[in-house]
Amino acid sequence: MKKQTSILDFTKKSEISNASGPEIVDLTGDSSVIKNEDQDLVSCPVCQIIISCFSMNDRIKHVEECLSISYVKENFEDEQSVKKRKIDTSSSSTSAAGKKNVAKKIESPKSLKQRYINKDSNIKKPRLASPSNERQPKNVDTPTRIDSNKPIIYKRRPIPDLKILNCKVSINQSYLIAVDAFNFRPHESISKYFLSHFHSDHYGGISKKWCSEGLELNPNRKQIYCSVITGRLLRIRFNIDPTYIRPMKMDKRYLVQEYDDWNNTDDYTESESNNPGLYVTLMTANHCPGAAIFLFESIALNHAKQFMLHCGDFRVNKDMIEHPALRPFHHGNVYTLDKLYLDTTYMSRNYNFPKQELVCEEISEMFYHLIMEDTLFNTWFGTLQSRITDFLSLSRLKKKKILILVGTYLIGKERVAISILKRLNNIPIFVSNIKSRGDKNEILRSYDDSFLNSVITDDDLGLDSDFNAVIHLVPMDIVNSVGELSSYFNHNQYFNHFERCIGLRPSGWTFTAPDIDKFGPQEPNQTSEDDPAVVDDVDLSQVNKEQELSAIVNTLQNAPMFNYVEDVLKQFPLPNKSTRSNKKNPHDNSLYKIYGLPYSEHSSYRELSFFVIFLQIGQIIPTVNTHNEWSVKRMDDIINLWLTIKEIKFQKSNINNHKVNEDLLNSINKLTLDDF
Repeated sequence: MKKQTSILDFTKKSEISNASGPEIVDLTGDSSVIKNEDQDLVSCPVCQIIISCFSMNDRIKHVEECLSISYVKENFEDEQSVKKRKIDTSSSSTSAAGKKNVAKKIESPKSLKQRYINKDSNIKKPRLASPSNERQPKNVDTPTRIDSNKPIIYKRRPIPDLKILNCKVSINQSYLIAVDAFNFRPHESISKYFLSHFHSDHYGGISKKWCSEGLELNPNRKQIYCSVITGRLLRIRFNIDPTYIRPMKMDKRYLVQEYDDWNNTDDYTESESNNPGLYVTLMTANHCPGAAIFLFESIALNHAKQFMLHCGDFRVNKDMIEHPALRPFHHGNVYTLDKLYLDTTYMSRNYNFPKQELVCEEISEMFYHLIMEDTLFNTWFGTLQSRITDFLSLSRLKKKKILILVGTYLIGKERVAISILKRLNNIPIFVSNIKSRGDKNEILRSYDDSFLNSVITDDDLGLDSDFNAVIHLVPMDIVNSVGELSSYFNHNQYFNHFERCIGLRPSGWTFTAPDIDKFGPQEPNQTSEDDPAVVDDVDLSQVNKEQELSAIVNTLQNAPMFNYVEDVLKQFPLPNKSTRSNKKNPHDNSLYKIYGLPYSEHSSYRELSFFVIFLQIGQIIPTVNTHNEWSVKRMDDIINLWLTIKEIKFQKSNINNHKVNEDLLNSINKLTLDDF
C-alpha cells in the first residue's frame, strides 16, 4: 500500500511555476521531524487562540460563539479601516452639534430587559425566501480596476495550500480551485471558489463586493460554487449578485471547467460526459442545511481520472458511505479516492458520542413522557411553588407544562427541534430573533422545507396549540447559562404561561468521556477533559500497537448507547429543598434546567474510522487542527492505525507484516458496514 503522506506536506508553501495556461504545482517534499511538545495546549479550531486555561464551560462558550458569529475578525478590521479613512478625509468643519448627534446615536445601548424581549416587529409576516420569491439584489457594477487607495485585500494572507486543490490536466499542467477560502488575498490563477456550507468559519471573508475584488491579479471574475440552499443564504445575508453564484443540486454531476477550451471559463452544466475537464458532484454532508461534501473528478487530456473528496464539515452515517457516488470507491471496486480532505474536528476516541438519530429519538421520547406522565414529571422536577402574582391575577389561565428552548447557530441544530415537535404531534416552533439581525425566520424558510414552514409560528406562547409545550429556537448563548435562560424566561414574562423552562445545548463539546464499561475500552492514560480538534494524549508510537488496534476494533464493534434517563435527566439530582434558589444559587433548579446533549454535526471518532477504513483512499488530509505540529503527528499516527486495519482486512497478503494475534485478526476480518 502507498505510504500515507503527512499533512505537513501540505502546510509547506507549494512551488508554483507560471505557465500560459493552467498552473503547474509541485506538491513534493519530505515531512519534517515533529517534536513532541506543547502537549497541554488546546486551541480553538476556529480562531486558533489557546484556550487551555479556560474552564470547560468557557471553552464551550468560546467555540460556540466563534462558530455562530456572522462575520470574522478580518471583515471587522477591513470595515474599521474603511471607516477610519473616511473619518480622516472628512471635512474638519463638522459642527459640534452634528458631533453630539452622532455620539448620541452610538451611546444608546439596549437595556438588559430589551436584550431578551422577542419583538413582534421582527417576527410577524416574515418574508418568504424561496426559489420563486427571493430578495432581488441591487445591480453591482463590476469595477475595471482596484482603487489604489483601498489595498485591504492585498494585505491579507495568501490562500493556504491546504485549501487549494490541484486538478491534473496533463503531466506538466494543473488546474487550481479553492474550497472554503474566501478570507484571503485574491489568487492570480483561481477564479472558481467552492463553499461547503454557510457557517462563518467557512464563508468568512465573503461580502457583497467580494466576487469583483482583485481583478488586477486575475481578470476572470470570481465565482462561488455551492448548494442551492447555501446560494440562497448568500443572497439573503450578503445580497450578492446572483450572476456570481453557481448553485448546484445535490447528487448531480456538473461540468465546471473544460480542459480543451480554456477560453470558456463559465462552464456550469449538468453532465455525464467523459470528455477532459473538471466535474463535481455534491452530496449532503449531514451537517447543517445546505451543507455539502464535494466529489471532484478531474479527467486529464489523456483521459486519466483523478478523484478528490472534500468533506468540509460533515457527520458520517451509513447512508453516506453507501451513497451511489461513493460505491465505486468501496474496496474491491475500480476506483480509489486519490485525496480525502477529512473533517478531523473530533479525531479522538474520547469523542465516541452516540449516533445523531439516537440522541434525537431519546430526547423526543423524554419530552413526550414528561408531558404525558405526571409521575415522571414530578419525580424529576418536583411540585412548583406558586408565585404571588398567580394569586393577584384576576383570571388564571392554565399554564402549559414546559417551554423548550433549543440552542441553534445562524443555521444548524434545527434537527433536534424538529424531532421533538414530530413526537409531540407537531407542536409549533417559534423562532426568536434576539441577538440577531432579525432574519432568522427568513433564513429558516429559505430551506424550502414544506414541513418546517408549516410548523413555524409567530405565536411564542402557543395559544393556538392544545399541546402542553412550545419550542423556541434561540441563540446558543441563551442555553449556555441558567442566568441567560432565566433572563429570557422572565423578561418575556413567560412565567405567566409556562410552569417550567428547559434549555437544550446540543453540541459535541458538551460530551464527556464515558466510563470504560459503558462505551468500550479507552486508551491508557486518557484524560477526562479531552476536547474536539484535540487528538488523544497518548503518544501512539510509544505504546503497544496491537493494543491500540484492538481498542479501535472494539470501538467499531460497539456503538455507543444513549438513554434519556441516565444521560439527560440525571445531569441534575432529584429535586429537594436544597435545589431551590438560595443566596449561593439564585436560580431555582426545579424551574430552570439546561441539559447538554451529545449531539454534534461533526463526525465522531467511530464514524470517522468507518469512513476511512471502508473506502479505498490514496491520501488522507486532515483539515482541522493542522496548525500544531504535535497534533499533526498525533493525527498521522491514528491514520496509520486505520491504514493497518485496512491492509489486514482487504490485503490478505500483508497480514504477516503486522504481527498481530489471531483473535485480533479474526475480529478485524469480521468487521462490516452492518456494524455501523
